[in-house]
Parts: sequence; structure tokens; C-alpha cells
Amino acid sequence: MKISMIMPVYNEAKILPTHLWLADTLDEITLVDGSPFGPSTDETAEVMSKFPNVKRIEGTYEQQGHKGAWYKRGQIRAGVEAASGDMIIITSADTVYSDYGMLAEALQSSPDGKVWSLCFVESAPIENAGI
Repeated sequence: MKISMIMPVYNEAKILPTHLWLADTLDEITLVDGSPFGPSTDETAEVMSKFPNVKRIEGTYEQQGHKGAWYKRGQIRAGVEAASGDMIIITSADTVYSDYGMLAEALQSSPDGKVWSLCFVESAPIENAGI
């Protein structure tokens, strides 16, 4: 079973190496770089280029809703359209998982193929943590 990860990003050069190093076990990683103002203006593209297994989608995504959800809906839609996995993990650059393999296992073991919210405390999955 192929697992794809989609991550909307904008000016995330500082945190991206941590994500990409930890997510290296996943089959496909797609970073959707953009905002209502266009793609990242920091070194995000340069960081992405150092990881050959990462697919980059760049664009301008219109503002929809309040701050925090400004443009992610469009970014996620673009990522899902580009994904080729049987299952898709959608995460944020604000959230770093210490074990993406464990996240993939949780997704694969879900009876309906969905994990709505998931966090890990000392390597023990806690689903629907009330967040």
C-alpha cells in the first residue's frame, strides 16, 4: 500500500529539514508551496531541492476564511490532486512527528482507512486526543 504525505508550506525553510528527514520512510512526499502572495520568499525552495524524493507544487492560493486557514484549502486540494498513494497523510509544517512510520502504521490499521486526529506520547498512539 502506497502512502502519500501532503504538507502545505509557506516560508518554512527552518523546520523543513526536520520534517523531510523524519518522513523519508513514506512512499511519496508532496509539499505545496504558496500563499495568496505567491510561493515562499525564504529558502524553502532551496531546502526542498536537497531532498530528491520530494515533489514540489508551487502556486498562489486565494485567501479563504480566517488567518490560519487563509490558503491551505487550495494547497491541500492541489496536493490531493497530485498524490498517487492509496492513502494520504495531510499534515502541517507546524506539526513534526517523531516517527512518520508509526503514523503510517496507525493509518493502515484503521478499519475505515481514516485517522482524524492522532498524537503520540512516548511512542504510544492516542487517537482523538480532544484537540
